[in-house]
Amino acid sequence: AKWKSFYRQTQEVYLMKEEMVAGANGIEGRYPFLDRECVQEFLLLKPELKNQFYKSAVHYYMTKYNFPFDVNLKLGFNARKNIE
Repeated sequence: AKWKSFYRQTQEVYLMKEEMVAGANGIEGRYPFLDRECVQEFLLLKPELKNQFYKSAVHYYMTKYNFPFDVNLKLGFNARKNIE
């Protein structure tokens, strides 16, 4: 049986509430780093550096700390995967 409240019901409403509250206060809630200095430093990076890899800043951090990941691979969230 599927979790009915996850698909187009309460879970979607809960997420939209968070989005609306953050937006009403001038905050981009989906942006992972809300620290102004961190965001400013990222914006000051040269485009060549920012675009060297998919999400270059995250790529650099994960490489530096030997965290395993697939380079330049973007995977979307699929809530239905392995459920049915």
